[in-house]
Amino acid sequence: MIFISPFLIHDQISGIKLFGLVLNMKSPYYVLVLFLVTACNSSQREEQTQEKELQTKLLKVHDRIMPEMESIVHKETALNQVLKTMRADKKINKSLDTTTSSIHIRASLSMLKAADDSMMNWMDKLDLDFSQKNHKQIMAYLSLNYNQVGQIDLAVKKALESSDLPATK
Repeated sequence: MIFISPFLIHDQISGIKLFGLVLNMKSPYYVLVLFLVTACNSSQREEQTQEKELQTKLLKVHDRIMPEMESIVHKETALNQVLKTMRADKKINKSLDTTTSSIHIRASLSMLKAADDSMMNWMDKLDLDFSQKNHKQIMAYLSLNYNQVGQIDLAVKKALESSDLPATK
């Protein structure tokens, strides 16, 4: 016996049992029941394909951002070192004007930290266990997260671009 649902059982010998009724190949409803079962399975496969495609797109953006997270750490380290050097130079030469550069560096560090925090928070909240969700809920959740990770991608790129000092370009 092959079980399709609690109410629909296919038995190769007697046909299909639906709610206790036996529908065999001679029954006019046999083809209709088979069509409905096939249509439901096809629809479910299509929904699973849509879910998988959107999840794959989301994870591709994630995978594209992750190497940039290491770049953020390197940029933060380099910019903090530049600030430290500027403070030391300022102590030696009191007339040295470091205000504009210092403001730019601090703004860049702030953007880098915000981008890093956004990505880490997003990853912490991401839950790809859909066992208790229907197709509509899954698609809504994946769409929301796809949009969020897209915004994070833009923030990371902008932060990395803004953290380049004019002297290092």
